[in-house]
Amino acid sequence: MIKKLLVKNSISINELDTTDDYFVFDLADLIAAKVEIDDTRASVDRLETLPEKWRYIEPLVYYQNEVTNGGHHQYFWNSQGIYRHLVEQGLKYFRADGFSEIFAGALAIYRPENYEAGKGATYNAYNNAYEQDPFDKQDTIFFQSDRKLVGILADHIRTNRKRYS
Repeated sequence: MIKKLLVKNSISINELDTTDDYFVFDLADLIAAKVEIDDTRASVDRLETLPEKWRYIEPLVYYQNEVTNGGHHQYFWNSQGIYRHLVEQGLKYFRADGFSEIFAGALAIYRPENYEAGKGATYNAYNNAYEQDPFDKQDTIFFQSDRKLVGILADHIRTNRKRYS
């Protein structure tokens, strides 16, 4: 499906079924394919060339997926925090205020040096830090949220359908 959508060399929701919130995952995949996401600083640079309406979707879906799967600790470990400023900006852009507060709390605890594999972080360090889990409060609030982040994105996109077509 993604290759079919990329034929036009543009991003659009026109070919996506937007009746349920999960279209946002397909949209994030489309954006990732377009800018060739590879979790490097170059990926961030390519995302930043996109208009705001597209720029934040993939990093926000990545954030939701990682936190849902293993908490903020896993998010920072797997991303090495590379997208953190895009997530922070994106949460504000999509007015996901509750998640913005959660992420701000996680950023206040986050120590990049503990997550950079290139600077000596190991899987044992990951496990040890996971056991100490300084993000427990943020994870709990995240999981107890009435709304899911992808639902907020989906509602915004559907409400502003013309901008995303």
